[in-house]
Amino acid sequence: MAVGGRFELDYTWNEDLSRPPPDLRTGSAERLALKGEIFTAIAAGYTAVLALLPDSAVGDLIHIHATAPVEVAIQHERVDYTAYTMAPGSELQFDAITRDADDYVLAGLLDFTFELADDGVLEVVGTGNGHVILRARAAGTTTVRASLGALAAELAITVEGEALTTSGTDSDSTTDSDSTTDATTDATTDVTTDATTDATTDATSTTDATGTTDTTGGVL
Repeated sequence: MAVGGRFELDYTWNEDLSRPPPDLRTGSAERLALKGEIFTAIAAGYTAVLALLPDSAVGDLIHIHATAPVEVAIQHERVDYTAYTMAPGSELQFDAITRDADDYVLAGLLDFTFELADDGVLEVVGTGNGHVILRARAAGTTTVRASLGALAAELAITVEGEALTTSGTDSDSTTDSDSTTDATTDATTDVTTDATTDATTDATSTTDATGTTDTTGGVL
């Protein structure tokens, strides 16, 4: 758990799920604060969370280990990136995480700050719970910075390629088309046509596909 990280805990009885849960309390308010149902690790070290029974006896406990973050990283789908490429019009979520001195990813919600070096290339369309959602606006390269106190990480994002477009038509028939194409020109195309006549025709053509659509780049 990261020092400063917020989290919740749930408790259920293994032998009788119908029993009401005990009252959860911190073993040390100087190390682990509790407000409502939210715990916050405020000092490094081990602290117990106690499960108190109606007679105030301790029915169970768990130890929480808090440690100070030493590094911030920016991830997409749980992979660290320092550079990424997006197509114009695409939207992606990037997550900020912290690690300790032993390179372990730390749990707990933290208040990161996200900044763009150039909002003409990208725009922020949403933030929350340690993540930012970005939309590619125009071709170019800019930097996204995630900060937590004195710690920070930067991600260089390049916007290039063809813009993503979507279209839809309301009429007597509806056509949905999804395609994925890679450098070997393998393609998968699903086409479904419904007509309000005496006949219905379904056609599906499938070939092996291994490409990606929404993004390009991003070195694993």
